[in-house]
Amino acid sequence: MSCEFSREPGCGGNCLSMATDKVLKDVDVSNKRRRSNIRRVVDDLTVRERMMARLAKQIGRGGEVIYHGTRALPKVMRSGKLMPPDLAECTVSFTRSPEVAAYFACLLGGKQDQHSPGVLILDKSSLRQRYRIEPYRYDDACNECEEIVWGRTINVRRHLLGVVSESHVSELLGRDTRQHLPLGFVGWPQAEQHEFKERLLDDGRNFVAEGRASVRRRIIQERESGANV
Repeated sequence: MSCEFSREPGCGGNCLSMATDKVLKDVDVSNKRRRSNIRRVVDDLTVRERMMARLAKQIGRGGEVIYHGTRALPKVMRSGKLMPPDLAECTVSFTRSPEVAAYFACLLGGKQDQHSPGVLILDKSSLRQRYRIEPYRYDDACNECEEIVWGRTINVRRHLLGVVSESHVSELLGRDTRQHLPLGFVGWPQAEQHEFKERLLDDGRNFVAEGRASVRRRIIQERESGANV
């Protein structure tokens, strides 16, 4: 398969409307399955993270896949490898959740990081033939649907089904105006950091609210038109 996400030719503005509807369905399903004692990353996503996850899920639909979110997509694509870090736990992490992958891919850093987020969609059955993949939970309070490979460099090219990059999201939502954290962010008081993060999430919440309102209006219009027939 191609490693590019392609839009249907001639879809015009309908692509954004269709993608919005699908995102809303995913949010409703996640809310119904939520466990009160486990925090889910999917509950707190920006609009761009939601859209990146939606596009990744479309590529992986119907197959046994896992996802990897990276903040340095061009580097990964050039090397074709995922390498465990030299510090902390020597693992390469994957997730069964495209929302989790998008969340970690889009985490903001400093301007010097040259942030370039993306989500890799990988064939899990193919990976499993070559690497030992183990379920894992780093944080008992947060369900990240994580699976890991210990101490191995992963050659992703032969297992890669597709990639969703920031440019794919920008085609639907426009260019991202916030590409790094403000200067001196780590030194801000905790309350100011929290307020900044909440502002980032507001767009995601408004996106969901506006989409739900649009769906409700459409349902009402269809009912009214059906009643008038």
